[in-house]
Amino acid sequence: MGGIQSAYGLLEWLRGSPLHPQWIADRSHARSRKTMLRLKNATIVDIGCGASVHPGLASPSNQVIRLDYPSTGIRYPARPDVFGNAQQLPFAERCADAALLLEVAEHLPKPQQALVEIARIVKPGGSLYFSAPFVYPLHDRPHDYHRFTRFGILQLLTANGFEIQELVEHGNPLTAALQLLNLALLEAVRDMAEHSFFASALLALMSYPITLLINLLAMPLSALPWQGGTCLGYFIHARRRPTAEST
Repeated sequence: MGGIQSAYGLLEWLRGSPLHPQWIADRSHARSRKTMLRLKNATIVDIGCGASVHPGLASPSNQVIRLDYPSTGIRYPARPDVFGNAQQLPFAERCADAALLLEVAEHLPKPQQALVEIARIVKPGGSLYFSAPFVYPLHDRPHDYHRFTRFGILQLLTANGFEIQELVEHGNPLTAALQLLNLALLEAVRDMAEHSFFASALLALMSYPITLLINLLAMPLSALPWQGGTCLGYFIHARRRPTAEST
């Protein structure tokens, strides 16, 4: 078990570098989330925060309230400010200038109810930053319930009183395929670690050069103007309609 934890620690140390198996997806998320730097003097509720510490959101002008389940929140070094359920938020109506639901909706049994709750707590004219995977393996099992198309997300948000300001697709068919290949290698290493740490370490050493080549190949391919098809997922900035109530 100690060897497995050491391997996971190495992965976290490599996060953000082209040697990390999730670099293609992480790079897309980092680019998209830069739009959140526009938030100033805002009360922000980070729903399903996990270990997230978003650049700029913790500036002195903003108040960030981090919420997660007790069973999830205790897994991370930085504990949530509030333990709670996204489908029954423990906040007053219209108390937030913005809400974040980033890579969380797929883990909610009833994402529609979470959107009702978010619409309740976000002020009219306030923002929702939402992201969810489309083509991506199962993760955080068994609590992985949904995959969303762009049309499903648009329907979910507009039906609950939000207007779409920006929708970004993460990747294209080629970079999505490359990311899946990296994740298949990672899953093989993790499965092997359950049986033999040494065999897993050997496989990891063989996989890292392949991962690096895949990630470097993905860089020029990510610039292809390929929209509206297969992608890793979506990032949306939406605004709460000034007068409409959630349905």
